Order: sequence, then structure tokens, then C-alpha cells
Amino acid sequence: MEHVHLFSIGKAGFFYKTKLLALIILLLGVNQFSYSQKMRNISFSKSSLEVKLLKADDGNEYQKFDMNDFMSSGESGQPDLPVKYLRLLIPSNEDVANIVVNVKNKETIKLTKKIYPSQPDIPTSLDFKENKFVKPDSKIYDSEKPFPEEIIKIKDDGYFDGTNHIVTLEIYPVRYYPKLDYVEFHDEIEFSLQMKNSSKQFLVRPNRKEKYDDLYENALKELIDNDEDIALYSSSRLGKSSLSVTGPLPAYEYVVITSNALSQYFNKFINWKRRKGLNIGLVTVEQISANYTGDLVSGINDEAGKIRQYLKDSYASGTVWALLGGDYSVVPIRYGAGYIDCAWDDASEYRIPADIYFADFNGDWNVDGIDSDGKLRYGEQGGTSSSDSPDYNPEIFVGRLLCSTSQEILNWTDKLILYEQNPGKGDNAYVAKSFMIQSDQMQGERQAQNVSALLTSFTHEIWEESPSYYAANPSFPTAAGVIAKMNNHYGLWSWFGHGTPKTCTASSDSVNTTPSSQIVPVYTTDVYGDSREGLDRLTNTDYPAVVYSIGCDNTPFDDFSPNPWGWGTGYNLGQGFTIQNAAGGPAFLGNTRYGYVPTSHMLYRKFAEQITNGTTSLGTAELISKGNYGNHYLAYSHNLVGCPETKLWTAVPSTFSSATVTDNGNSITVNAGVGNSIIVVCSIDNGATYFSEVYSSNATFMTTVRPLYITITKQNYLPYVAVSGGNLTASTTFSGTLKILGNLTVNSSVTLTVDAGAIVNITPGKVIYVNGTLNAVGTSTSKITFDRVGTSGQWSGIQFNAGSYGNIQYANVSNASPGIAVYSSNNIKIENCSFTDCFNSVFALSGTAYIYKNIVTGSYYSGIKAQTSSNITLAKQTLGQGSNQIKDGRTGSYAGPAIYANGNSYVLAGDEVFGDCGYNSITNYPSFVTSDNAWVDGCYNWWGSYPPSSSGFITANGGTINYLPALSSAPLLSKLSAQTESSTNEKLSKALVLKSKGDFNTAQLLLEQLLEENNNNNLTEFIIVHLGDCINKLKGDFSSYSKNKKIDSKYQQLINELTADKKANDGEIETAIKMYEEIINAKPEAEREKSSLFKAAVLYESFKDDKQTAEKYYDELIKKYPEDELSKFIYLKRGQLYDAKNNYVVNNETETSESFSLDQNSPNPFNPTTKITFTLPAKDVVRLKVYDILGREVAVLADGLFETGKHEIEFNASRLPSGVYFYNLTTSSSSVTKKMLLLK
Repeated sequence: MEHVHLFSIGKAGFFYKTKLLALIILLLGVNQFSYSQKMRNISFSKSSLEVKLLKADDGNEYQKFDMNDFMSSGESGQPDLPVKYLRLLIPSNEDVANIVVNVKNKETIKLTKKIYPSQPDIPTSLDFKENKFVKPDSKIYDSEKPFPEEIIKIKDDGYFDGTNHIVTLEIYPVRYYPKLDYVEFHDEIEFSLQMKNSSKQFLVRPNRKEKYDDLYENALKELIDNDEDIALYSSSRLGKSSLSVTGPLPAYEYVVITSNALSQYFNKFINWKRRKGLNIGLVTVEQISANYTGDLVSGINDEAGKIRQYLKDSYASGTVWALLGGDYSVVPIRYGAGYIDCAWDDASEYRIPADIYFADFNGDWNVDGIDSDGKLRYGEQGGTSSSDSPDYNPEIFVGRLLCSTSQEILNWTDKLILYEQNPGKGDNAYVAKSFMIQSDQMQGERQAQNVSALLTSFTHEIWEESPSYYAANPSFPTAAGVIAKMNNHYGLWSWFGHGTPKTCTASSDSVNTTPSSQIVPVYTTDVYGDSREGLDRLTNTDYPAVVYSIGCDNTPFDDFSPNPWGWGTGYNLGQGFTIQNAAGGPAFLGNTRYGYVPTSHMLYRKFAEQITNGTTSLGTAELISKGNYGNHYLAYSHNLVGCPETKLWTAVPSTFSSATVTDNGNSITVNAGVGNSIIVVCSIDNGATYFSEVYSSNATFMTTVRPLYITITKQNYLPYVAVSGGNLTASTTFSGTLKILGNLTVNSSVTLTVDAGAIVNITPGKVIYVNGTLNAVGTSTSKITFDRVGTSGQWSGIQFNAGSYGNIQYANVSNASPGIAVYSSNNIKIENCSFTDCFNSVFALSGTAYIYKNIVTGSYYSGIKAQTSSNITLAKQTLGQGSNQIKDGRTGSYAGPAIYANGNSYVLAGDEVFGDCGYNSITNYPSFVTSDNAWVDGCYNWWGSYPPSSSGFITANGGTINYLPALSSAPLLSKLSAQTESSTNEKLSKALVLKSKGDFNTAQLLLEQLLEENNNNNLTEFIIVHLGDCINKLKGDFSSYSKNKKIDSKYQQLINELTADKKANDGEIETAIKMYEEIINAKPEAEREKSSLFKAAVLYESFKDDKQTAEKYYDELIKKYPEDELSKFIYLKRGQLYDAKNNYVVNNETETSESFSLDQNSPNPFNPTTKITFTLPAKDVVRLKVYDILGREVAVLADGLFETGKHEIEFNASRLPSGVYFYNLTTSSSSVTKKMLLLK
């Protein structure tokens, strides 16, 4: 049954989007009318009609009719007439059966020449040879019939978003009567549509998130010319599908499809998108291949067909975005036919890689099957039984990454995250700047100017050939100049030039002839005399951009090589820009085969209209522009290399300057300070534990999960990305730009990785505790930043605790107190870093660190501080030159030396004996080195003058500093030219260096000799400590010294204590206790007495279960040394707090509440992990710390707000030696300590 739909498009004013067109379309229907009651008429202004006289290559003159911004009609040889495309939304379940046309007003125009015949479009190809002139088609030009016979006819018909039925009409304002030599100009046309029931199986409405309603509705408005009918005929606003459509594989809002081999390398990209609020996941090509048979819409059973069918299923479940993660060798591609029966071999420009196949699920790409020549062409235009029926209106938005290796994925990912999060790393005004180049015919048509006029929010700079586009050997621009200009930072680059996979023309001799100046992926010289410059010479590493190119073949998905010129090897331009290295950008919009001189820039204009109208996601703007423009070939050829969801910056970014995050314990409140923001809060595992998304200016999220990612986004705002405080219980990676809002603890056995280029800002007063591993490894061109949030105050640094490991390279650490702290931790590597305006830049307490090639500037106290038995080496672990710069220390009340060491610490900054380390520059400090009961080897360094002033080297309490020989000039300027000065401590320096290298045998021999030579001076105790360490490392018996060496009794007691320590660690508890008590009874000096009392008490308590004797020794220690650190630890262990104003004891252990408890760890003894359980009667701030037998803090297990109830925390002591340890739980009203035993 047919229905009559009358359209009247008339002078009364129908909305039309092109300003320059004198076209008025009136919609007479109103909502209470049915579709068939509507009447439309259309009028055209004769003033917009332009008649040209052309002399063609056949020697004849022709007349040509143009109208502003109208397309040219007809196949080659047919009359070239202006045509208007009108796109109408019609009912989903009806098709157009017939069009009834009534020309209400027309005018006859007499011709003096024949109408110019249409010619093939000129490709924007560097190697294109111009077609011969196509003469007029005699079947038309000799006919008495008018052309066209139908002045309104259907061009194509399809469905957007599954069910929005769009029909495209061709409307001819000019009709040609060739035998009568005149044309009719139609001022006003009235038409009606006769409808019939459709037999097409359109898609069900997808079960999609409501947040996409506006995106799809706005896209629909851009695709049609009757957007006022959306409420009547669109299904987009009719709610979600009631059907539960599920496929054999999971569906995601955003899906990445790649191979098994490459899948893990997309994790960083996926994690960032997830934090933005996208339900994103990955499905492999292998999974799809195993679960699908092919494209059921088109009946194509190959690997590409399987992927399309999976995406069709996932669309029904809510998929909006898809990234095809690989070139043709990784993710299959679909070739579409440029025209019916086109050449279909590998060298054909009409066998087109086309990702629109994966974006639309209504089109049938295989209606006609195998063609008459035996070839199976897909996607032929026509919609007839002898062609195919593609649909140019998308259901989802697709992009592709032309990668085949892990490094290529990572290169692209880093650029994408930087572009989306913080382009320019603070210098982001460049994103609203546009740079365009044009040459040859594109310049003749002023295509760059035409496009730039539509991108109104950008400031544009256009380079074009000089003196003209047709000049012989133009002097400007050169490819080298273009690359240099792009390095000056622009957010959008547009290329209007002829191209190949390997070239884009900046300028050429005459019009598209050689020699030319070409942009290429990788710089090479050229045998044809062309000048070239490579994308590999881009330096915009921190300033990623987006490219839109109309050039031919710039980014084929395959190894397209129709000639012997090497097109199919190496990177093409799209790859060179997106994946080659850290420069370039995250997105390249370009052609996989031909572009065309007259039409490609028109497609760009449609893209520009989308961007200006607010559709800024690249994949959406790209695909809607194709549907809007309606060019079959370009719908296939022009594609997005990059993420379809990425939004193009269209203004200088704003910031969420007033955003606040309040941690309420059982909830977290986020105030964006800007309306219509997207606020996402998710657990640190990228939302696996907790995820919530809100569209608002503020929201409160009810969760006790910590830490959390907090992300706030809005178009043209830099994202606010933050991490709350808390404990990292699983390995995590930080990348991009983020804030840390509270104390963050990296638990034992957990690794925190900070990616190169990351910018991490920490709230003043907050600290990163590392009980596990921190790997923060940047590169020389992509450094990591650790700095404070805001412009005042200092954050509290990175603190490595006992058992932790750290590798920090190419990081900039600023405004911290201290920068890096190493507490009872070994082997912390700090290389190629800079420290600026820190209190102590590197601070060690009973820790070991290797510091190489760093720059330390503006420290408020010391650049390097080693305290209490620390070992700091100013070089790599393998030694060699140190190459550190420690300079420009602050003056004032806190000012200290460049290097400070005390308490038997050792700093190796330059060794005279072996020549290790040295070549550091230490200048412009109030003093250079202070050694307080410590040893500093600092030979072969530059101290700012030669010879260095001895007043800059300060010793106290038996400290030693060796700083001669010294460098006579800065190490970067000259080799060593220092006068050699004999050192009285040369042998000790050698021994300490050997010990640092791990040569304990040789070091022991030297230290034994030194002990005999220094048996009663200020070096003796220092020598004994390090000698005992060597012997213990070698599993020797240090007690032999008490029998074989004639040493002063006070040193003998030290030897006895060191021997007792080893006995205790070896499990000989009775022997150790006996030795400690012998020391106590001998009434030794204070240090021996304090430590022996404490150690004996611990052994009685922990191993003998003799609390009475233990308390006796504890009490004796407190009585004799009430302010000592060990006494303070005893108070803490007893559940008391040290307070000097209240006789040093505040009873604060309150485990009296029935619901408060700290359980004994389990298992106990343990190796290497144990669990500690505690119960809270109310929400409270909890600190859970672990101490060794000497009272030194070795781990922080908890430091934050905990909810009411029972909590369990795992302690991993894999990096700690066997022995007794204490764990202390402190709340606002309680402090409880228990002991545990680690046995390995």
C-alpha cells in the first residue's frame, strides 16, 4: 500500500545550513499533522547562479552553470549541472516509492554553447597523470529529452543509529534541453513523496547509556535538513531497548580490538579512558575469530566480517566507540569498491581500505556477489541487484591505530594522554592555533581559506606557494620550513597538498610536477632532486597536535605500493605522525587511497562545521561529515587514525581552579566548581572495586574504599585528576598529570610505577611512603615531575622504609622536605634527577643510596644528608664518576653544608686510592662538608675554587673528611688536573670503598691492619663497626678479636656487643643474653650500656618469656637515660607516649573497650608474611607501624582513616633479616604494641 507525502519547500523560510546559498526551505507541517499531511516547496535565487564560458581541451567552448556551494552533478561526459542534496528523516518502517514533482515557477535561459560535460575529479596524488578530456555523451547531448529527466530523485537511503531512516534527494535547480539549446531555471519546486511499507530489517534500539542521548541527537540534527521532525520519527529518545541482546563475547561502551600479542600494551590507554568514566574493555581478534562466523548482514564470512558482526552485537548492548588496534597485519581490514566494476587488484586506487564498514551495521556490502569478471567486489555504490547497498550513516564511531609493535602503541598512548590531560604541560594556549599549508590546485581554489573561515574558534596561519601556485620552482615554502613551523606549536595542522603514502607536497614546480618540496615520514635525500624533511625531525614532544590531510594515500592501512617507488615499506605519513616516536600527535585524519581536488576539501568543510557546532570527538565529526557530505569514494577513503572519542581542543583550556575534594571517611565529596561537569570517582584498580560517574558541579560518593581516583572533565577544560590518600595494596601505574591529595603508602610487595613524562603534584604536608617498590624512571626527553600542589608550602617527600626498593631516574623533585628520604632501606638508586628548593634533597637514616648525575639546587639545609650508620655513594652501584652537581645552597637560619654525615655514616663522593666516584661539582654553599663522627671521602671533586678552602670542611667528634686531591676546574670543562696530596687515611678510604663494592675479604684485611695501627684514637670505634660488619657478612666469628687483639677495654666491649648481635641473629639466644649481661655488669660507657640493656630485655621478653627480667632492664635504661630514643621506644611499646613536660610518661594504652582490640599477628613466628588484625569501636585515624629490635621504624602499614569494625593488614618482611620486631597501633585514644618473630 502506498501513502502520499507532500513536501513543500518554499520561500517562507525553511532552515538551511549553508550561509552562502540563496535557498529557502519552508516546512508547512506542524506536529499535529501526520507525516503525509506535510507539504514542502523549495525555491532558488537566480542571483546565486553563475554562468561561465570555458574552452576545453577538445578545442570547443562550453557554458558551465555553478551555484554557490552546490555540488556538480553527473558522471563523466554527462552535462555538469549544479545539484542540491536534501537529507530527510522519514519513518523507520517506510520507504519512498515515488516522488511527485510540481515545478511552480521556472524561467528559460537560452544557451549559446553546449553545457560543459562533467570530467573525472583530479586526485590529490603526487603521481597522478591528468586524464584526457571526456567529450560530451552523445546519447544525452543528441537527445530531445531533458537532462535530468527527473529533477528530484533519490541519491541514497540509509539508517543512522540503527533506526533513524534518512533519505537523500538530489534536487536540480537547472534542467538542460540539449537539442533545444536552453536550460530551465526552477525558482520554486513543490514535491510530494509516495511511501510504501519497508521490507528492510532495521536494527533494534541499543541498550545504551543515557549520557549519549545528546551526542546521537546532535549528530542526527547535523545529518538531516528536517531536524524539527526528530521528535516524530527518531527512536533515539524513545528509551532503551527492551530486548536483551547478548553475544558470545563481552560488550563495552568503548571496545579496543587487537591481537593477543599486543593486548597488554593497551592497558595504559584503557586505564586512562576508564578513569574518565568510560566502560572500556578489550576483545582480541583471536577471540572474535573463534566465536563468530562472519558478517550476517552482508553474508561475508571472513575475518573482517567476523569483527563487524561482533561490533553489531556489541552496539545492541551499548557500544559507542571502537578502536581497531593494528594495521592490516594485526586487525583485518575491509576493502570497498570506489565504483561499480572498478579495478580490484592490489595496485588499484579504487580498492579502498574503509573502516566505515565497521561503523555501520545496516549496509549490505555484498548484494550482487561475484561480478561478471569473476571478482568479488564489496561495497559497490548503487543499491541495485548488480551492485551493493552500503550505508554511510554510522551506528558507532570508529578509529584505527596503525601499529604492529608494543613500542608504537606506547608512543601513541603517551601522546594521547598528554593531549587529553595537559597539552603543552602548562603552556597550552597553542591548542587553539591552526597552521595550514596549501599548494597547486588547492591553493588556486583557496581551499585553506574556505575551511579556516568555518573553524571560527581557532587563530589561523596559512602558508602557500610563492610567488604563485603555478610558478616554476616556487621559493616558498620548503618542507624543512614547514616542519620547523610545526615545531613552533600549533594544535591543528591542515595539509592541502598532493600526496602519496610517503609524501605531502609543500610546494612544487608549476602544478604538481617535479622538483617539489615534500614532507616525508623519515628524512631521506631524493634522487629526483626533490627537497625533503621528515616527521622524524619534529620536536613538539610536549605539544601534540592533530593533522587533517586531503592528500592522496597519506595513511593506507595496508602496504599499498602500486609502483616501484617503495611506498609499501616503512612508515606512511599517518604512522610517522602518530606512532613513530614521541613527537607528532595522537590523531591523523587522512586518505587510505585517493583524495580529490574539488571534493576532499568540501568533506573537510563538513568536518569543520561539526567541530564548530560542538561535535568535537574526532570519530564522531569524521563519520558524521561523511554522512552529511555524501561522497561515496571519500566515505571509504578518508579515515581516522587515532581514538574516536578524543575531543579536539577548540579553545585555550580553562582549569578547574576552584575544585575541592573532601574526604569524609565513609564518603568523599567532590565540588568541581563548574557546572555540567563529568565527575568520576573510582578505586585505584581503575574501578574494579568501586566506580561512580555523575554529571553535575558537585557530588558526594558514599564509599570507604581508598585510595580513589577522582577525575573531573568538561569540554575545553584541563581534566582534574587526583588520587586520595590511602594504602596501595596492588601494583599500580601513575601516568599523565595527577594530584595526590593525602598520604599515600605503597604497601610491602606492591610496586608503584610512575611513567616517563608523568607530572605528580602532592598536597603540602603529605608524603609518599614506600614499603614496597617505587619505580619512577623517566627519560632524558620525558622526565617525571614530583612537585607540590599550589604555589606555597612543601610536601613531605618520598620516604623509603625498611624492606623497600627504589629506582628513580630522570625525575624533577621540587619543594619537598625532604626530597627523598631513605630509612633503614638498602639500594635506593637516584640517577639523572634534579632537586630544587628542597629542605634536605636526599636524606638517609640507617639507609643506603646511590646518587649519580643529579643536579641539586637551592636546598634549605643540606643537599645530601647521611645520618646514623647510613651509606651514601655519589655514583652508580658500579661506581665510576659521580657527575653530580650540588650547588646554590640557601642561607639563613636553616642553612647547612652541601654534604652532612654523622653517627658512623659513610659518604663516598670520591676515592683517592681507586679513583672511584669523584667528578662532582659542589659549589656555592655556606660550607661544603660536615662530618660528625662519620667518614666522608670526597676526593677529585670541584669545590668552586682551587685549591678549595679548608674552612668549608668541618669535622666534629672524630669525624673524617678526605677532600684532596681536588679538581682544579669544573668537571664538565676539564679532566682531572689536581695536585696529589698524601692522605693519612688512604688505607681506610680504600677499605671503605672495597666494602661498598662488596669485596668484604680485602676490606677485612685492611680494616684489621688499621685496627692494629689505630687501637686507641678517634678512628678506632668507626673501624671496629665496619670491620664487624665485614666479618658478619662473611659469616665469621668476631669474638676472636676479644682474645687475639690487645685493644682498650672500651673497644673490647663494642666488639663483644657486635659479637652478641651476631649470636642473637644466629639464634644463639642464651649466649647472646650472657654476653649482653657481661657488658652491663662491666659498667661500660653509655652507648654500650644503653644498647645492651635494651637488647637483653628484648631477648628475655621475646624468647625467654621472662617479662619480669625484661621490665627490670627496661626500667634501668629509662632511669639512667630518660631522654634517649630507646627510652622513648620503650614508652611506645608499653602503650605510653613520651612527654618531656610530664615526666616523660603519658599512659595512653586503652584497650579497655570491649570492641577495641589488637590481635597477635598470625602466623607467628612467620616467614615472610603475616597478618595483623585490629578492631575499632568507632571510625578513627589509625597508625600501624613496625619497629626492629633497636626501635628503628622499618615499615608503615597504615596511616589514615578507618571505619568501625575489624580490619586485617598483611605485613611482608621479605627484605628484612630474621629477628624480633614490634608492631604498634596508635589511634586518637589508644596505643598498643605487640611483638612478633621473623624466622627465615
